[in-house]
Amino acid sequence: GTCTYRPRSGLCVALLVWEANARILCARRGWWRSERLRRTRLLSLLCLLCTCATDPAGRPDLAPKKDGMLQATLDNGLQVILVEDHSAPVVALNVWVRVGSADERDEQWGMAHVHEHMLFKGTERRGVGEIASTVEGAGGNINAFTSYDMTVYHITMASRDAAVGFDVLADAMQSSTFHATELEKEEEVVIEEIRRSDDVPDNLLSRVLFETAYQVHPYRKEVIGTQASVRSFTREGIVDFSRSWYVPNNMTFIAVGDFDPAVALEQIKKS
Repeated sequence: GTCTYRPRSGLCVALLVWEANARILCARRGWWRSERLRRTRLLSLLCLLCTCATDPAGRPDLAPKKDGMLQATLDNGLQVILVEDHSAPVVALNVWVRVGSADERDEQWGMAHVHEHMLFKGTERRGVGEIASTVEGAGGNINAFTSYDMTVYHITMASRDAAVGFDVLADAMQSSTFHATELEKEEEVVIEEIRRSDDVPDNLLSRVLFETAYQVHPYRKEVIGTQASVRSFTREGIVDFSRSWYVPNNMTFIAVGDFDPAVALEQIKKS
C-alpha cells in the first residue's frame, strides 16, 4: 500500500489515546515515575501534536523558531522538529513512524510490532546487537514501542554524542537487513510476550473491552497479534511492510535537548 497522511484531527486523537493507554500499561513497571523520562515523553508528544496543527499544503520548508522550537521539512519529505533545551547535557531523539496495528491487513496482524523488533537486528553497516551496543557504548539507551497508529523509536544520551544517535536511528530506518534467521528468532520472542500477556488478568480484560467496544474498527485487535499470525510472517512480508510505510514522508524526527538546532539539522540531513 501507498503511505497517506491521516487527517490531522484523527492523528491527534490517536496520540492522546496512546498517551492514556501508555500510562495505564506502563504504570506497573514504574516507567512513568521517572520525572526526566516523563518530561521527555510529554515534550515529544507536544512536538508531534504541533505538527498535527500545521497545514501540509502551506507549510514552509523551514519554519522560524518559536519558544525554542524549530520545524523543517527536508527535500525527501521527512518532518523534523528540534527543541533546544540546555537545562542538562542530554538529548532525547525520537523517530515517529505513522504506522501501527490499525494499518495492518488481516494477514499482517502483529507485523508492525514484529517489524519494530527487527530494526534492532542488524543493518548493512551494523551486525546483530550493534544498534543497541553502539548507543549503550556511548552511555545512552535505546528502545521502541508500537501502538495502534504509531511506531516510535527513541534514544536518550549525552548531548556530546548526539551525532551517534542521529546516525544509529538513520541507519536502522533506512538500512535494516531483516535476516530470515533473525526473524525466526524474534518471532519466538514475540510469541513468548503473547504467552506472558495471556497470563495477566488486566490484559485479558483490556482485550475483551476493546473487542466489545470496536466491533468493526481495527482497534478491536491487539497490537501484538496472535501466535498464529506472528508465526506466519516471512522476510518478504516484513520487507514489503517496511518499503510501504518506512519512507521519509511518513516519519517525523524529533530531537529535544542540549544542542544547536542548526548543527543538528545538518547532521540529520547528512544521516
